[in-house]
Amino acid sequence: MLLPLCETHPVYEGHFPGQPVCPGVMTMQMVRECASRLEGKQLHWKGVKSCRFTGMLYPGNNVTLVMNRHTDDDAIAIDAEISKTTADGLASVMLTLKGTLI
Repeated sequence: MLLPLCETHPVYEGHFPGQPVCPGVMTMQMVRECASRLEGKQLHWKGVKSCRFTGMLYPGNNVTLVMNRHTDDDAIAIDAEISKTTADGLASVMLTLKGTLI
């Protein structure tokens, strides 16, 4: 799933003035919202087993979300990866996440 980061989103005004970056919690929110859309219902984090941020996302970046899901009792287990394409055309992973949504 390709996701553009809106350059005019108000979160960038305070994170950080003069050098805006995408907050980590906003990146995790993108995963949750995309999973909710795919499932056709509002989901919430039950738990996050692991979450690793390996680089910065900036306003205007186009990022790719790859997500695998499987049911785990009454919850949905998610393995997600967010990457962006660098100037040299290579994909660079910015986030890996394993968690459970209900």
